[in-house]
Amino acid sequence: MAQLPSTATLKQIIAALQELECINQKADLASVVGSPAEMTDDVATIIGALQAAKNTLAANLNAKGQTASGSDSVQSLADKVGEFNGKRWATGTQSNVPISSTSTISGLAFTPTTVIVRSDAYCWTLVTPIFAGLSTRADTTNSSFFSSNGMPVSGGSLSIIANGFTVKPVYNAGGSNGNIEWIAFE
Repeated sequence: MAQLPSTATLKQIIAALQELECINQKADLASVVGSPAEMTDDVATIIGALQAAKNTLAANLNAKGQTASGSDSVQSLADKVGEFNGKRWATGTQSNVPISSTSTISGLAFTPTTVIVRSDAYCWTLVTPIFAGLSTRADTTNSSFFSSNGMPVSGGSLSIIANGFTVKPVYNAGGSNGNIEWIAFE
């Protein structure tokens, strides 16, 4: 900023003070935005750095399943970060399940990608769909059933459905009803 002459008018003095105030505000803005913005940057560069940071934040939120845009306000993006809870999971039990019956577990707040089920006979089943991004995730070919000693067993099935799963558990005891415990992960 150039030095004012000793004969400066009131208008020139006011203009010089306003320019000085803008320089201070620009430095404050650069300080708030942080790296890569610097106090020596012009305002357009600082605004560009802020917009780039908003775009990155929105893209990261979208990757986590939130709907966000770089045109959202900073407060809106901050609120969306606060709403993010990560992956969900649920557990449950079902009693007196007939040995030859397929049970449907539904009403989950999410569609699971991985389910683990244990029956009375300590036979575990696990399903992790190969194509988890598909809208229909039933994949009984990727279900595995194991006995309590870790040996594979046959006879059961497990499929993921929207907001739940179906399971036909494996029981070692012939002819009787059994109980199952399960855990499902988003």
